[in-house]
Amino acid sequence: MNEKNSIKLNTARGRNKPNTVVNKNVTCPFCTDTKPLIIQDKLMLEDRGKMFWIENKFPLLEEAYQTLIVETDKCGESFATYSLEYAKELFSFIFECRDKMLETKGFKEVILFKNHGHYSDSSISHSHSQLVGLKENTYDYKEIEDSMTGPLVYKDNNVRVTVSKVPRAEFFEFNVIWKRQNQTQDYVKWVQTLIQYLSVFKKGRFTSYNLVFHETDEECMIKVIPRKPNSVYYIGFGIRQTPRDTEQIANEIKKFSGLSV
Repeated sequence: MNEKNSIKLNTARGRNKPNTVVNKNVTCPFCTDTKPLIIQDKLMLEDRGKMFWIENKFPLLEEAYQTLIVETDKCGESFATYSLEYAKELFSFIFECRDKMLETKGFKEVILFKNHGHYSDSSISHSHSQLVGLKENTYDYKEIEDSMTGPLVYKDNNVRVTVSKVPRAEFFEFNVIWKRQNQTQDYVKWVQTLIQYLSVFKKGRFTSYNLVFHETDEECMIKVIPRKPNSVYYIGFGIRQTPRDTEQIANEIKKFSGLSV
């Protein structure tokens, strides 16, 4: 095993961790009426009203600093339902918080991702993203670079959208890639469009997804990963099942977004 890509998990810390994805009777820790408890526990890092940045109350990873961006003050809202203006404001806030971690905490890496739905490894259904500062670990972008290429959905001078020909894990992955110097936030519309597309993708079979952020010196990218249980081929043998209908899917996304095919 490559120790660089391994991180210790302290399962004892999670014994009292709430799970509103599995148990709908558990009180949501992120809604407006429970927000005062976050402040009381001194977990608040930055408060922007409906959206706020907090420390993770149940950090399970060792040698890491786990934080959350609570995206909205209401359960049931998500990137699929936010207005485009709110989604842009949210991404600006997320990247502002990430920059602060990179500038002040001295981490080797600050990873950004989002879990949504039962199969995404999410434990709280209230919409949130995660910023995790890795003190000892990092990852090599080259290991996922091949998964960013595939049939083209859209491209202009600022952003391009692809369907992974060879996914990082297996099944399906969508990629939104933009130039680092681009300030237009055109990528937000495409991230939101791809999430909304999941409602009809494969007849709505994928109700869970992950968002994963990567960057190079020239480009930033968000990978939209529809989730379902991984197969035994991948878990047991490391064999990835790669789809043969990626061109068709790219055309479906074009039609869904109003582009001509």
